[in-house]
Amino acid sequence: KAEYAMLLLRTEVGVSYEDYFKEFNSKFVNDFSDAIKKNRKYLQDTDYGIKIKPEYLYVQNCILVDFIDR
Repeated sequence: KAEYAMLLLRTEVGVSYEDYFKEFNSKFVNDFSDAIKKNRKYLQDTDYGIKIKPEYLYVQNCILVDFIDR
């Protein structure tokens, strides 16, 4: 799950909640609630899920650490 989140959050599109649920049969927001809360100011909700705001892509590694170490 962490690898999936890390790989997709590195993209401009981000994570699709529907695709995540199909892959893992669990909700992304439940699995990564602490990481989402900690990094809320760097994340953007989309029509389909969540992504890192474009202006913070240059510090994405600092953000993604929280999705790996949960």
